[in-house]
Parts: sequence; structure tokens; C-alpha cells
Amino acid sequence: GKEARSWFKTLSAEKRATIQKLNQIQPVWNLVGLLFVCIWIIAGMFLLTVPVWPVRLAAYITIGLVIHGMVALLHETIHGNTFRKRQLDYWTGLVTGIPGLLSVTAYRVTHLPHHWYNRTEKDPNEIMNLTKNGRLLSIVFYCWIFIGMFFVILATPFTSQQYAQPRERRMIAAEYVGIATLITALVLLGIRYGFLGAIVQLWGIPLIFAAIIGNVRGWAEHMMTLRGHPLTQSRTVTSNRILSFLFLNSNYHLEHHLFPGMPWYNLPKLHALLQSEYSSAGTYIYKSYTRFLMDAFLIGVHGIAPKRVRLPGGLAAHGTAGN
Repeated sequence: GKEARSWFKTLSAEKRATIQKLNQIQPVWNLVGLLFVCIWIIAGMFLLTVPVWPVRLAAYITIGLVIHGMVALLHETIHGNTFRKRQLDYWTGLVTGIPGLLSVTAYRVTHLPHHWYNRTEKDPNEIMNLTKNGRLLSIVFYCWIFIGMFFVILATPFTSQQYAQPRERRMIAAEYVGIATLITALVLLGIRYGFLGAIVQLWGIPLIFAAIIGNVRGWAEHMMTLRGHPLTQSRTVTSNRILSFLFLNSNYHLEHHLFPGMPWYNLPKLHALLQSEYSSAGTYIYKSYTRFLMDAFLIGVHGIAPKRVRLPGGLAAHGTAGN
């Protein structure tokens, strides 16, 4: 939005030049999609051959993280951050959207307005726009961690219609028909040849875990932040390197909103570059999702989270939003 563009102009020429370099893509990083497939296969082998619950649970969570990571790669494609080539980005998004049951075109036409109108009344992803009833909003807020992504999956085919052009509507219909056809074929073949249970184990159940992971991540991106300033209306959760990699750094959500065209593998570098700006603005940055969840349950949808800002030198500043 215009606030972010105005803020960018306040940065030093040196930082702006560095950011321009960080915007450059390195297509080799797109091989992460193949890595996710390999992890899925290995976890699936353990799941099907070691029938003990600790192994099964670990495999469900691992595959759930992979499905979530593929949706994160889909998200990269709609910003052109995989190849910077429309057709290659489209086909990559088409494939990586299938595990999460999302149409690349439907996701694109509903997601981009979120960037244009972040946390305003026109933002299609803003939870505060759902209802004026405070109690109902609180119920939705606390239920989101369980139902959020399932709601998104079911609602996207319909909400996308108000943003899509006629050609995009046809593409959305074709993409969902393709997903439905694939699922139907797998189910029929599974029934015919006796591997339906394996499909449920390798995709169906992990999809539930992927949705819960996505709910927590999505919950942390904007909830309980101050609107109206590009550095305070989105949140980053730095977490750890393994989780960040599996998320394709989508946990660096503040940085992504500041520069949506920056590829995922450069977002941590951008985070480090802007530490002084963050500390001056009072940015909402958390070190873990556990800490965020504790604050979210205690504060609720109508409150403002404490500022947990990483300052230069590794120090941390804590305080309320009003400080």
C-alpha cells in the first residue's frame, strides 16, 4: 500500500540498494519443492511400515509440514518469486496448490487484495471485518486455530468470484474440476486396488495437521497488531531455522508485506537489515509461536499484543503497544 511505499523512501540510499539486490531471484531454490516430495515419500514409508503411534504421529506432522510448505511455495508463485516468468510461475503454483486443495488462480485473486488493503475494511483476509458483534468475533478468533484453513479451503472458490475477471473465473473452475477429478480418480483406484487406506494415511490425515499448522501461522501474522503503519500491522515470528525453512520463511510475514516481491530465502537477511527501523517503530516480533499463542489466548481479538522487539546486538525490548 501507499504507507509502505512512503516508508521505503525514508530508508537510506545504502539500504534501498541492498534491498534491491535482495529482490533478485535464484531459481535453484525452487528445488525445495522436490525436497518436500522426497521428505513426503520417506515419512510415508515410515508411516506405512512402522505401525506404532509415536512413529505415525511424527510422520503425520512431518507430511503436514510438507503440505504446508508446498502451499507456501504456491504463495511464492503468485508473487512471481519463483521464476519471474508468468507461465512457469503459474504451472508451479498449479502443482504445489494440489496437496492443499487450492486453486492457484483463486488463491491469487483473493490474496493480492490482502496486500493492497492490508488490515483495512477492504482487506478480504481481515478477521475484524467478519462481524461487528464483539462476542461473535471473539468466538471466531478462538475457533480459528481449529477451523481457519478448512474455512479458507472451502470459501476460496466462492470468495474468489468477486475479485476474478471472466477469464480468471473460467480458470478457477477448470482448476477445481482438475483437483476434484484427481481426488475422485485416486479414491476409485484406491477402492479398486485396495490402497484407499494408504491415501487417507499419506494425505488425508496429514492434511488436518497441515491445516492446524497453517492456522497457527496465519493467526500470528496480523492479530493484535496496530493498524495504519507498515511496521506495526504485520508480525514476524522468527522461530528456529528448521521451522523457518519448512515454512519457506513465511513466518517472516512483516518482511513479506513490506516487500512482497522478495523471494523467501532472502527474507531473514531483510529482517536483519531493518532492525534499527523495527526498534524505532515498535514492531511486533516474536521469537516463538508458543509465546505468541500464550499472548493470543490471554489477550484476545480486541486487545493489542505486547511489543517483543529484537534490537541490534540481540537485546530484547518488551512493553505494551502504547509505550
